[in-house]
Amino acid sequence: MLCGLFCVLWVLTSGPVHKLMAKDTEGEQKMDEYYQVVQTLPQWLARPLGQLPSEDAETVHELRLRLGCAPQFTVQGCSCTPTQLAPELNALQTMQLTPLQMEEILFTLCGGSVHTHQTEIAQGYVTLENGCRAGLGGRFLQNPEQGTVLQGLTSVNLRIAREKTVPLPQELTAALRGHFIGMLLVGEPGSGKTTLACRLKALFGEDEVRLISHDSYYKRHDELPYEERCKLNYDHPDSFDTPLMVAHLRELRAGHPVQVPVYDYTIHNRSDKTVTVQPAPVIIVEGILIFDSPELCDLMDMKVFVDTDADVRILRRIVRDVKERGRTLDSVVNQYLTTVKPMHEQFVEPSKRKADLIVPEGGHNLVALELLIKWVDNHLHAVEAE
Repeated sequence: MLCGLFCVLWVLTSGPVHKLMAKDTEGEQKMDEYYQVVQTLPQWLARPLGQLPSEDAETVHELRLRLGCAPQFTVQGCSCTPTQLAPELNALQTMQLTPLQMEEILFTLCGGSVHTHQTEIAQGYVTLENGCRAGLGGRFLQNPEQGTVLQGLTSVNLRIAREKTVPLPQELTAALRGHFIGMLLVGEPGSGKTTLACRLKALFGEDEVRLISHDSYYKRHDELPYEERCKLNYDHPDSFDTPLMVAHLRELRAGHPVQVPVYDYTIHNRSDKTVTVQPAPVIIVEGILIFDSPELCDLMDMKVFVDTDADVRILRRIVRDVKERGRTLDSVVNQYLTTVKPMHEQFVEPSKRKADLIVPEGGHNLVALELLIKWVDNHLHAVEAE
């Protein structure tokens, strides 16, 4: 038993190890595809073929085995003999493959079981362990009981399939990135929509998921003093520059980066800064009134409404606006009663009917979060398959 094991290992690795190995792009040693194919052959043939130096092995595209002939090689579209390819293969030059040897080659290629590969053999090929196919030539007969049967094998063609990594042109990369899906997340401030969006973004990473807030597209009001800007109704659809957002989403779909405005809540106005947003497979748009725009709804693939009890929303809004946006408690309550609550009843609540999915408690709803994760993950796998 040990002797047999030693014999197999010696045959497959005979000759200097560097001849069987080639460096990949990262400098690590790996076996060239030529040697992988050679090792699927009988040992008496694999050993001499394995003597081919790695620099020559990398040029071989096909190994042809013919009855009564020595092995032939295809290099850069031209056929050559063992001696023409490399002096290390001189021993193969006088070989003449016999019918018995051809049968043994087929038996070995089939992993010792010709019967299990009978369907493939009838179609003129055998699939090797590494995924490559060996083309078979010979005399095929029609048997009433067995179907197509190979009676005499006269040739075996082994194509050396190699993986090549080629950088995509910038235009094609941009076009592929343009195949994104969009998700609209609607909900009142404090509903948990931003928490839900941020969890999805954190899980998949910024390269896969981009998050854009409708708040970034509040209209600029440089013509008004601060006191007047404080009195504006920021919960009405007309307070947003939604056409600009639609234009930006179309640019992202086309594979182009966009400059998203930055809104400053402390001064109730758009700042002079912008943020560059790159295309990504998944774009999430979150906001209060985005369902009001038919163009936005048509651009996106899923519409999610985040629904949370009004008492919870107002408490969360007070904490956020006082701590993060420098507002006073009186201003938050006054804004809620005069604009937020009436606009919610007029625009936000009715828009719930447009939702594909209604999520109670936003990012705290783990069941809904799992559904959205699955939805995003399915799309990302589809993009990879393309």
